[in-house]
Order: sequence, then structure tokens, then C-alpha cells
Amino acid sequence: MSPVTHQPVVGLSLPRSLLLPGIESEVGDRVDATLPVESSEWIDTLAQPINDRAYRVFGSGQDWTSCAESAPRCHSAIAAVGMADSSTLQQHPLFADLSAEQLTRLTQTSRSRHYPAGQAVLLEHDWSDGYYLITAGVAKVAIASSGGAEVIVGLLGAGELFGELRALGFESRTADVTALTPLQVIHLQSTPLAQALQVEPQLGLRLAQGLARRLLETNRRFAYRSEDATARIVEALDCLAQKAALPQLTSAWQPVPAINVSILGSLAGMARETASRELSALEKRGLLDRMSDPWQLSVQTLIRYGLRAAVNP
Repeated sequence: MSPVTHQPVVGLSLPRSLLLPGIESEVGDRVDATLPVESSEWIDTLAQPINDRAYRVFGSGQDWTSCAESAPRCHSAIAAVGMADSSTLQQHPLFADLSAEQLTRLTQTSRSRHYPAGQAVLLEHDWSDGYYLITAGVAKVAIASSGGAEVIVGLLGAGELFGELRALGFESRTADVTALTPLQVIHLQSTPLAQALQVEPQLGLRLAQGLARRLLETNRRFAYRSEDATARIVEALDCLAQKAALPQLTSAWQPVPAINVSILGSLAGMARETASRELSALEKRGLLDRMSDPWQLSVQTLIRYGLRAAVNP
């Protein structure tokens, strides 16, 4: 039975074991299938094999959120899906010097996806394929500590890639990537990139440069862990502001997306209570405005903590 088409189209990567037996009616590399959900109802889907362990399934018309939550470490995405804008890809430094033929090979299966804030895009140890280019929004990168706590190791913003390690031979994902704000991405397949890296050394160099920039950002952020709590919370706010790149209406104030204090505290390496206290102290001193949306942070505060260069009058 073919699924009824509703908008948005929804995709999940799930183990084959969750699909019901007796899959029928193969259509190319896709097959009709059904999946159980928490309510014990059935979802009609189309399932596309990923490997010998998993299918990517597409369908709609039921509660996909509950289906995802029933296997939280298996799914990789629930998103509205559409065609990617090829001009966005052509303008990215990774693809800038490629011929039209090379660009087509790398991007012909690309898709645009939109994730709401709080939605996981990738999960650590997941086996999903592909890599992503952010076109709008901010994502957090996190790993689990030995005790199971989330440790935020970085933020990603527009123009940045993630998941590209899959093309470098990493079989599973090395971290969780979650939409911190509403997120727009372009999803690309890893295999064409891996093949291109074998014959295009400049492509590999540009990929390495992007990874090196992320490493430098991580080094700076961890260097601030030795500073006092105020410096760490200001650096976390600045990191968030830089990734969001919101329009700055006045040179005196830096816009910062309003986010959960617990997430901000994790980014700064402190408890939620400490982060809340530091934010309140900045507000009392007139250096932060959390009543506006987005928040507004004094640029002078960024200068004081070495996060902006002072401008001579």
C-alpha cells in the first residue's frame, strides 16, 4: 500500500528490526512497509535501504514524534524536506573551484531540510549517511560524558558543515548535532564526496581547513574555562552571537539569540544556577538586556574580556 502524501514529508533512519515482516511491493530501491508506534496503530511508509542494518523510511499521516521517541538513539532526522538551492552550494568555499560536472556529481541528490529548535539532526554512534551544510540557524554539537550527561563541545552556524567525517571513513557519528534555533540545512550524500577526495586534493585541503577552524574555536573556548564565571558566560554569549550572525542594529549592542539557561551554562562549563546568577548580574549592571528578543549584550563587555578589538574614536 502506498502512503498517503501529506506535508511535510518526514524521514527517519530506523533499524530494519523495527519494520514489520513481510515487506512487499519493491519499487526500485524502495519498498512498501509499515512501522508500529506507541499507540499500537500502524503507519504506511516507503522504506529505502541504507545498509544491512537500517532503512530510511518516508511517510506521514500519524504521530511521527512518538515513533521517534520510541527509538531515540536510532532515528537521525525528522524534518520538512525539499529541493536544495544549487546556487547556495556553488557559493560555498568547499565547492567554489569545482567544475559544473564535479559539482553536479557531489550535489545531485542534495535536499533542503528544516528542523525546529530542539530537534536532533544527528546522534552519536548513529550509522546514518550524508553530511550537512547549514544555511540558516544555529546547531549545538554535544557528546555524552561517562556519566551520561550532555557536554556541549561546540556550536555551528550558517555556512558550516557537519557530518563530513562520514566521507573520511568514520563509520558512525562522533557527536550529537541538535538544532538550537530553527535550523535550515542542505543534506548531501557522503559517497560522492569520498570519491571526489581521492582525485581532488584541493577539495581535501578545503575540508581540512574547515575542520581546523572548528578546532581553533574549541581551543579558544576551553582556554576560557580557566577564567572566572563572568568571563566564561560572556564568551558563551559571544560564541552564540557569532554563530547566529543576527543583524546588529547599533554598534553598542550585540544581538544574541534567547536560549535556555541550562544550555548556555553547559556551553560555558558551569551549572545552570551559576549561569543564571551571572546573567542576572550582567543585567543589573546594564550590560545585558534579556527583555528584548533577541537579547542584547553590551559590546563594551565583549571588549573588556578580549572578545572584540577596541575601536579608536
